Parts: sequence; structure tokens; C-alpha cells
Amino acid sequence: MGTDRAEGPAPASSAPPAAPPPRRGPFPAWLVEAALLLLLLSATSGLHLLNSLRQFQFHDMSAFMDIGYRIYIGQIPYIDFFYITGPVHPYLTAFFIALAGFGKRAVQAQLCTTNAVAVLAVYLLARRRLPLRPSLLVAAVAGTTFSLPISHPWYDHTAALWLILGIAGVERLLPVRTRRAALAAGLWCGAAAALSLLSKTNVGAGGAAFFLALLLAGEHRLHAILAAVAAGLAVLLGVLVPFSTLEGYLRQSFLDNHVWGRLLKGEGGLAALADTGQGALLLLGIAIGCRAGRPLSVPSRRWAAAAAVAGAAFGLTLLVGWCGGVATEAWHGWLAAQVSLATLAGALRVWPGAHRWTRAWVLLMLAVLTGAGLAAGLGKVNPACGLLLALGGAGGLAAGVTAAGLPPEWRPRFVLFCGVAAASILSAATTSMDPRANSPLIAVELALLWGLLRDADRGSADVPSRVEGGAARMARVGLCVCTLVIGALGLVRAYDLVWFGPYSFADRERSSYAIKAPALAGWRCAPGEGEAFDLAVSYLEANAPRGESLLVLPDMQVLYGVTGRDSYRKSPYAFEYEMYPAPGRQTEEFWEHLRREPPIWVVLHSHREYWIYDLSHLLRWLRLTPFLKERYRPVLDTRQLLILRLRE
Repeated sequence: MGTDRAEGPAPASSAPPAAPPPRRGPFPAWLVEAALLLLLLSATSGLHLLNSLRQFQFHDMSAFMDIGYRIYIGQIPYIDFFYITGPVHPYLTAFFIALAGFGKRAVQAQLCTTNAVAVLAVYLLARRRLPLRPSLLVAAVAGTTFSLPISHPWYDHTAALWLILGIAGVERLLPVRTRRAALAAGLWCGAAAALSLLSKTNVGAGGAAFFLALLLAGEHRLHAILAAVAAGLAVLLGVLVPFSTLEGYLRQSFLDNHVWGRLLKGEGGLAALADTGQGALLLLGIAIGCRAGRPLSVPSRRWAAAAAVAGAAFGLTLLVGWCGGVATEAWHGWLAAQVSLATLAGALRVWPGAHRWTRAWVLLMLAVLTGAGLAAGLGKVNPACGLLLALGGAGGLAAGVTAAGLPPEWRPRFVLFCGVAAASILSAATTSMDPRANSPLIAVELALLWGLLRDADRGSADVPSRVEGGAARMARVGLCVCTLVIGALGLVRAYDLVWFGPYSFADRERSSYAIKAPALAGWRCAPGEGEAFDLAVSYLEANAPRGESLLVLPDMQVLYGVTGRDSYRKSPYAFEYEMYPAPGRQTEEFWEHLRREPPIWVVLHSHREYWIYDLSHLLRWLRLTPFLKERYRPVLDTRQLLILRLRE
């Protein structure tokens, strides 16, 4: 008979104890997130409202308010007035004038709406790959950098808004693996690039380039590119053909426009690298991309990680110098040399299996680019063009080699980041706006970089060496510092109202007068200009019937909308010495219309701050002085304002 065995205690389980359930607050998580996002949107909109009326700049602000007013009253761009780029921004301005009436309310409505859409798009872009807090932080940076530094609707920012929407939409489809996804990505990219191109040519051209690179980095490239071309052409023809403005758009935007000459200057690109933090972000992106690349042999991996640490450390150094205003030639030369170090980090990813001629080519490129950068920085060649060539070549080589080493699922997002950064620099290099106020895409770059860093952390399967761990920490710290400082500097530049230099709010004399005309009441400006403007408004309303024609030059075109009169036809959107109206066909059309239908009233504002707007230069260039003396008599003459009336 068997005996019963005493049952001992049950063996302890080897499984770890269950994690405690997450604490839940009194409100659902989605409601808390929506409330925080709404609070952020309200705060950034409030900042725009407070900042938007602190200074009125009578040349550029008047010009762009007037082109929206022209479309609102039925004028057709390129036919009734001359313009320099696509009509999407004026159409948008006209839409808000129809909603809120001409004046400051329409400006504020357009400004807050476009800013809110940009902040929301950046938040959704970041939230797909990041937790709540960093997503809100990046969205807050968008709120302080997209349009707050100038706090006025501007066509650069309208063009950037379409690119942000395109990026936020296409990023959801990455990586493209199916034909259906390729077609959707192509349609999205093509429509966004076309709308951006029709808002501001240089911004849209950069966007079209990086969308093309993104589609080439995925699968089913042919289908994606054909879909993008079809969508782009549909938008282009849909916007221009109904008003028969296609020929005028092509001629006035590309043949008559002088702005393309700025591509050869390069000063704006240098300022974009030194003053907006683009150099630091590019190096951090390359360092993160190197860390996320395919595994290599241990020695090569350590060399690559060390170079990545050097690039990230330089990014922090650049950031410190950027905050301190360091922008000397030697500093730019050092920048070129360090970009070459980042190139080396990418090149080491393919070095072990590369052919000897490939290795020789990479070494030659490193030597040439570093030498060109140093020579340009030290002033031995053209500093702007030579250095930008060196930086562009080195950065492109670094990005290309780094992208080649990335896993296929990460490569499109890295290509997208590099493309957005390059488009930002192109935009800054081809515009007259201060680059410190012209970085509307920088929050998108931060969102993409944070996503790349998170992917690199998740995808690292092997145990990192001490050097690689240091590289990861350096990249993370550098990105945190960049994000915080870029957001804070957006607020600082918004307070200074950085725009074109002389129009800075730092000069309190330029904002000590409050305009009295009802449409712009309370908008602050320089005393002499504001008093002249209010005097012109009161005189025209008292003495000039609404039906009588009016010509305003060189600036103060806002007089048309404020006094409810038609803007003078066959004139440029803005008058600038030897530029607008463009010499040749535009100038002849302006003169022919002026002789055939001379305006009853002419308002001349004596602008002398910028020589291209100087009234005496402009009248002499357009040969208007004898015409005005012969056909008109002065009825009001002050130090800054001259009003003429057509002789009977």
C-alpha cells in the first residue's frame, strides 16, 4: 500500500510581478489632450493678436493688403495689375477681407487661422511618433516660429503652410510599400507642392524638390511621380485657367521677376545656417542617422559613433555661437570643416565594403569640400557662394551616404528631414526678409528629428558601446537644447518684430503713433508716416468723390481699401526703383494706361528710408516728373505727403 506524500509548499513562480495598472485621472486621456491643444492654440493666437498691431510698415504691408483688396473688388492678377508670383496668397487675403471687411480685423483673422492650422498640423505630425509632452513642445515651437516673428500674413508663410500640410499628410503613408500608397503619396505631394509654388515660387520650388526626393526614396517610384505630376498640373490649371491668367503668371513670375538673381548671392543662406540654427539641426540629423544605420564591424562602428559625437558636439557649439551672435568668416570656415566631419561619419558606414576607387572619391570630396569651405570662410574666394557650395556639397554627400546606410523603413523620413532643411535654407537665400524671421518650417524639422531619434532608440538591437551610448546621449541633449532655444528665440524675435532690419520694433520711435483711420485704428507706426496717412485719408474723404480714380505711389497702397476706392489698374503690386514695374513690357503697359486714363487724384508719399522706394528716384526712373507737372496741380503739400489733382 502506498503512503500519501506530504505536499510541500508550491514552488515560487519565476514570472515577474504584474505591473500596476496605470493611474487614471478623473478625465479621459483624449479630453485632456484636446484641452491642452486648445489651450496652446489659444495662447499662440493671443500672442499673434497682441503682436500684430504693434507696428505698421507702409510699404510691404500696404502692398500685400492691397493685392487682396484688388481681387476682392474684382480685379484679375497679371491682367489688371502686375504681380511677381502665384495668386494663392492674394486669393486667401481676399477671402478674409470678404469675411471680416478690409482692415486690421481681416489681417488678424488670416494670421490667427493660418497659424492655428500650422500648429495643429505640426502637432499631428509629431504625435504620430512621439508621446504627448514632446509633441506639445514641438507644436509650441511652431506657434512661436511659424509667423509670430513678423505677426503679419506673408506669402512665404502661406507657401510654407501648404508644405507643412503636405508633409503631415504624406508622413502617414511612409514607408511606401504598395502601389495604392504610392499613388496616394504622389497625389498628396503634387497638390501640396503646386499650391506652395502658386503662393511663393522659391518656397514651392524647394518643396517640390524634397517631395520628389521623398518619392524616389520609396517603392513604386514611377506611379508616385506620375501621380504627383498629375495632381500638380491639376492644381496649377485649376487655379490659373479659369481666369485666363496662365500666360501672365508664367511671364510675370519667371521672365520679369528679378528675385531669381538672389540664388547666386548666397548671403541669405549663410544667415539661415548661422542665425536660425539650421546648421546645428542638420548635423544632429546626420549624427542620429549614422547611429540608426545598419550594423558594421566594431572598429568602423566606433569610428562612426565618434564622428557622430563630434558632429553633435559641434551642433551644440554652433548653437552657443548662434545665440551669442557669432557670425565671422572664421566661424563659417570652421562650420564647413565640421560638416565634412559629419560627412566622414556617413562615409564610414559604407567604407568596409567599398571599392578602392569609391574610397578615393570620398576622400577627395572630403578634402575639396573642406578646403573650399575654409578658403571661403577666410575670404580667399567669394565667401557667400564658395561657402554655400562647400556646405551644400558636404551636407548632400553626408546625407546621401547616411541615407544609404539606413534601414528601408527609416530612409524616407531621413530623406524628408534633409529635404525640408534644404528647402528652408533655399527660401532664406532667395528672399529679402531677415532669415531670423523666415524659418516657418523649422518646427517640422524638429518633429522629424525627434521621430528619427525615437526610431533609432527603439531599433538598436545590439548593446551599444560606451562611445555609441555617448553619441546617443549627446544627440538627445543637443536636440532638447535646440528645441527649447529655437522656441524661446521665436518669442524674442517676435518682441523685436525682426523683419527687414530698419523695421525693427527695437526702435521705439517707429511705433509711437497710433493710426486713427477706422479700418486700421490703433495700429502703431512711425509718427511722420502715420500723420501723413491719416491726413491723406481725411482729405480724400472730404474732397474726392468715391467714383474718381486714384493713383498712390510709391507705397501707402492701403489708402485704396481704407477710403473705399478702386486700386489703380495696370500698375504693379508695389513700386520699387528699377524693379517694379519690371523694365520693358510692364513699364510700357503702365505708361500707356496712364496716358490713356490718367487718374483724377495722385498721392505721393515721400519715402526715403530705403533707396529703392525713394520717391525722387522712382519718379525720375519712370519719367513721371514732367508728366505730373504738366497735367496736375498740387492741392495739399506737406513734408511727407503731396496730393495732386488733374487739371481741368
